[in-house]
Amino acid sequence: FTVVELAVPVDLTGAAANAPASVSVSVDDPGLLQPGPRVGTLTDFVQSDEGTGTTDDVEAHNSAWTSDAAPGAPGGPWARVVLSGDDHAYFLTDVGTTTDLRLVSPPLAVHPTLPFTLSFQHRYSYEWDASFNYDGGVIEVSDDGGTNWVDVGASLTPGYNGTITGDFNPLQGRAGFVRSSTGYPAMLSATLNLGTTYAGETVQIRFRHGADPGVGAPGWWIDDLTASGITNAPFITLTPELGTCTPVAVGDAPPAELALAITGAQPSRGASHLRFALPSAQRVRLTMHDLAGRLVATLADGEFSAGHHDATFMRASDGSLPGAGVYFAHLAVGDQRLTRRVILVR
Repeated sequence: FTVVELAVPVDLTGAAANAPASVSVSVDDPGLLQPGPRVGTLTDFVQSDEGTGTTDDVEAHNSAWTSDAAPGAPGGPWARVVLSGDDHAYFLTDVGTTTDLRLVSPPLAVHPTLPFTLSFQHRYSYEWDASFNYDGGVIEVSDDGGTNWVDVGASLTPGYNGTITGDFNPLQGRAGFVRSSTGYPAMLSATLNLGTTYAGETVQIRFRHGADPGVGAPGWWIDDLTASGITNAPFITLTPELGTCTPVAVGDAPPAELALAITGAQPSRGASHLRFALPSAQRVRLTMHDLAGRLVATLADGEFSAGHHDATFMRASDGSLPGAGVYFAHLAVGDQRLTRRVILVR
């Protein structure tokens, strides 16, 4: 067979911020074993950018949540999947083998006086029969960076609906989510209310799935998470793109114009990588600023030759690690100014 790449220009006019847009492509060939056409549809959001906040509706392509597992635990990791249309959720399949898989939140800085809650939507369908609840899930919290975890199901409304009893299940004997959620497959609203138990501390929440060997089941979906009573903005969420979308000419060809681009993954962990292009030798100043406009770091300040130049944002000017959040890279060359948004997660 042959692989063919085709670029299709799309002219978008009058789209609202964070509006869903779909593009469908139909392909046919008389040599297909089963008559065509084959139709593929891509749905995504336009006039949107990624920022940080206290709500995660799982619509951003990137996530501050991480998927991990007990050593040697098999099964696919937690992943972002389509629920329907343009609606997404975190999802884990209930595989038919012994496993222990977790979806772990970023650090949550609990307010010193306000009650700390996490609300979310979820649904689940686990393996069970009349005698046993073979597989299931629990929710846990850690206040020491993930070294130790404590079950917090007693603070959940509605709470667990049974006991996990499958042999060789890492969660055997614990109360948890078993069988199917009320109204399945409809999503169920839930709230974890930890009050002021962790006031002034930094904690993490994890959704933990355990299964025994044997038969699998559909799994566990989680969506629309909102944290209250915290002082940071830990989640990645879609925000309106208020600027004009213009191409940035930062490639391998000699630059024909001044340009600034983010060359690494965004959001980034640990370091953000940028590249700027100069059509002629000029004096350059490239700086990083926080949301309040305060100078955080100077990445470049001096004369640079024509061509492409790389810069890395890893530490603040005082040598400290910048906290998770949104920053802005400002490039100043003569009377020209370019700005790019950078998101760091920890």
